[in-house]
Amino acid sequence: AERSDVSTMARDDLIKFMGTLLKDLKMSRRDPSLEMGMELFSRMTEGDLGGQQRWSAAWCKLMLSACDRLSIVCAGVADTIAELLQTCCDRLKDAGLRPGAVFTPDAK
Repeated sequence: AERSDVSTMARDDLIKFMGTLLKDLKMSRRDPSLEMGMELFSRMTEGDLGGQQRWSAAWCKLMLSACDRLSIVCAGVADTIAELLQTCCDRLKDAGLRPGAVFTPDAK
């Protein structure tokens, strides 16, 4: 997925791509907000379309609502991962400063 060029995808293909990424995220997270966002996203893309015509203004507003919720959840997940990685980085840096350390991180 990280090598996919989303700028060249058609909008329906982009929605399928997003759905695949979100389903993968859902497998590793148990979050009620993610569940609610995924439910609306799936309904808007694979279900009854919220009773709206696909790509109509009303459908787009409902899709925006689902994506807003999902973006908040995804930002939270990214923040948590960054915090966990930073903690590991700090520990590695501290360990590298001790005498006899095998690993010393770059000064960057």
